[in-house]
Amino acid sequence: HLGMPSATLTFIVSLDDGIESADSAAALGDARPNPLVLGGLHTRAPHIRQRPGQAGVQLAVHPLASRALFGMPSAELPVTDFQGLEILGDAVAGLPERTARQRRWSDAFDTVAIYLAESRRQRSAAPVRPEVVQAWHLLERSQGRITVSTLASRVGISSRYLTTLFQREVGRSPKTVAMLMRFQRATSLLALSARRGRVDLAAIAAE
Repeated sequence: HLGMPSATLTFIVSLDDGIESADSAAALGDARPNPLVLGGLHTRAPHIRQRPGQAGVQLAVHPLASRALFGMPSAELPVTDFQGLEILGDAVAGLPERTARQRRWSDAFDTVAIYLAESRRQRSAAPVRPEVVQAWHLLERSQGRITVSTLASRVGISSRYLTTLFQREVGRSPKTVAMLMRFQRATSLLALSARRGRVDLAAIAAE
C-alpha cells in the first residue's frame, strides 16, 4: 500500500520481522524488513509491502516534539530511508523485541509509551524557536489555509526568515507544511465520505 504524506512524523515499532518500504513498487523487491520505522515529513508516498498478519504499534508524532523525543529536529530525520534503529542507535536498542514479547495490546502500548517518556526525561534538547511554535499553531488552527505572508506577519518576522526557521526545524517550508495539512484534511474527509457511501471530490477540494 502507499504511505500517505501528512503533517506528522511516522514512528512504528514492529511486532514481527519489520516493514518493507521503498520509493517505488519496483524497488520493493530489494527492500529489507525494518523493525523500527522513523521518518520525517515526506511529500511523496512510499510503497509498502503489507504481509498477512503483520502487526505493530504506529504513532503519528508532532514534528515539534522530535527534539524532545528523538534528540534531533525533525529536519534531520530521513524521508526515504526510515531506519529508526540506525538513527536512534543504542537509545532504542531492544525496543522492538520488548514490545513484541508483550501478550496484550495494552502492554505493547505501555512499552512504547514508557520508552518515549524515559527518552524525554533523559534528553536536554534545545527548545524549539517560539516563532516556529506560534506559526505551527496558526497553521493548525487554519488547517493549512493561511498564507505564508499572513503567517509571518502574525509571528512578527519576514516570510523569508520564517521559511529559514521552518527548514531548519522541520525540513520543509511553511508553504509545504500548509499543503501537507490540507492534504491530510482531504484524506480524512475522503475516508469519512467513503464510510457514508458518497464521495464528493469537488466539495472536498473546495473545503
